[in-house]
Amino acid sequence: MNEIKQIEIFGDKYKIRKTFDIIDYSDGIAGYEVCNENEKFILQHDCKKLSDLIVFLKWKIYKTYESTYS
Repeated sequence: MNEIKQIEIFGDKYKIRKTFDIIDYSDGIAGYEVCNENEKFILQHDCKKLSDLIVFLKWKIYKTYESTYS
């Protein structure tokens, strides 16, 4: 069973869990499932390192904020 970890980005808390999806046309996809602090699913991102996920989330949060408030 995969452990659920909590990370904080720009003051927001997210719960993440490592995933591995087996697909027909390759060996599989490693990634992370991201939920908000109330455990509601937000997205799944395909990457192997936690640091890559954090960079992706920071970019996604910044772009969403920028497009909403500029």
